[in-house]
Amino acid sequence: MAKIVSLLPLYLLLISSFVLPVKSFDNVTDMYALRSFKSSIYGDPTGTLFSWNHSLHHCHWKGVVCGRRHPDRVTALNLDSLQLTGCISSSLTNLTFLQRLSLSNNNLTGSIPEELGLLGRLKFLNLSENSLSGNIPSTIGNCSKLEVLHIESNHIQGTIPSQLAQCSKLT
Repeated sequence: MAKIVSLLPLYLLLISSFVLPVKSFDNVTDMYALRSFKSSIYGDPTGTLFSWNHSLHHCHWKGVVCGRRHPDRVTALNLDSLQLTGCISSSLTNLTFLQRLSLSNNNLTGSIPEELGLLGRLKFLNLSENSLSGNIPSTIGNCSKLEVLHIESNHIQGTIPSQLAQCSKLT
């Protein structure tokens, strides 16, 4: 019995070494996804993304909202009307808890990343009033929880993908 009790602290240490890194990995994953997005922005005249550095936890960065149930996970990114210049990085798909992405009324160029279709929790997507070009990615149809989609006032071409019909909550 004494031998079992003496091994208990070692066992608990071993178990905690596997459990604890998982929480910090989630934190780091979201932080790196946001920093990668920031690196795709080359114009930030309002200085909003200046707060996106290691001195603050990423959940305290301007425009970033984290969840109540998962406090280290980004659930919303609201960067409307900031005159941001650059493109939309596909790294945003690493924000796996993201429900709201709003980047309207900026100077974003390039295409809408097909990878946004991997955001299974996404409910609100507003990319309106930018200079985005290309087609609407058919992969957006994979966002089955999507309720609101704004992509007007861009340079989008082509037809509306039939896959968007899979977004049954889309209004």
